[in-house]
Amino acid sequence: MSEIKWCKVLYKHQPFEDNYTSKTFLDEMEKNVNTKIYDLPRIIFESGVVSQQLSSICLFVSVFWYLEVKILSPINLLFALLLCFCIGVSFRKVIGKKGIGVSSCFIVSSFVFAISPILKTLTKSISTDTIYAMTTCMLLANMLFQDYGAGAAIVSKVISLNTSIFAAVCLGSRLSSSLQVYAFVMLAVEVFALFPELRKDIKCWCRGADIFLTEIMAIFTTLLLAPVSRIAACGLVLAHFMITFFFPIWMYRLQRYKNNIHGPWDEARISNG
Repeated sequence: MSEIKWCKVLYKHQPFEDNYTSKTFLDEMEKNVNTKIYDLPRIIFESGVVSQQLSSICLFVSVFWYLEVKILSPINLLFALLLCFCIGVSFRKVIGKKGIGVSSCFIVSSFVFAISPILKTLTKSISTDTIYAMTTCMLLANMLFQDYGAGAAIVSKVISLNTSIFAAVCLGSRLSSSLQVYAFVMLAVEVFALFPELRKDIKCWCRGADIFLTEIMAIFTTLLLAPVSRIAACGLVLAHFMITFFFPIWMYRLQRYKNNIHGPWDEARISNG
């Protein structure tokens, strides 16, 4: 009498238990079929965008301190912003990218200049400690919602930009003149609205240039932050080291624990319908 073989069908009556599986059932099992494994240099390179954003935030806070203690004049800051803007526009044209709308930037600049006296007194009734706490929360939200190119669900360019502008308005109310407020808000627009797009262009244009930009920003921001607080400058160096090396190496080593299995069984799939 021939041996009855088990078949993976529901319509056929078979003399086996409901939970029976053949000896060859797991032969078709595969592990990590669609799992993407990243190499360490790639992870370190991709971490540069986070380091750049952190440097931008520290630059923003440092410039506020320089304005507040009157080491940096708003005229010089505006001149530096205009120079950086022209360099950015010229660079985008050289690499063949669509130029930034100069007319739109002029309209935004004029609008900010017109409302600067209002922004200066907008949060005067709020205590300085509360302003600093609110600013800290807004800048943390800016980092959290920033688009780092990973396509995560939490990414929101609108929230990221709005939180940075709100932080600029909060800190601007602690400056002594409307011209300082205007220059500081324009700094926020250039650093958090325009500069991220330029960084993406540099990253797509040349990998080496993006690495160079990351290192230059880290060094420049650390030197800029050192007179404000040596502890903060040391913390920034440590943060850059953690972001650039420690966390990428950690992530790289954790990849060995990925264990997604696929086999001949019917996998449950959730349908929105």
